[in-house]
Amino acid sequence: MIIANRASAADTFRLALRTDGDAISDKHYLAYDVPVAANDSTTLTLGITMAATDVLSVAASGTASELSFNAFGAEVTV
Repeated sequence: MIIANRASAADTFRLALRTDGDAISDKHYLAYDVPVAANDSTTLTLGITMAATDVLSVAASGTASELSFNAFGAEVTV
């Protein structure tokens, strides 16, 4: 996961993994209000396994936020 802050001001982000598409709750957060400096990025290597029904949710703190979120992974079929 790469979070890029394209703005000239710092911002924070939240990242949650909602199993089976559950409504968001405290137990789902992997990162909460983590700061990203202005014009900087943060890289997270999580090593998680998701089911097809799981949902990865992201949010930025600012109402005019300029954070970009990109997740990378591989699909394994059996």
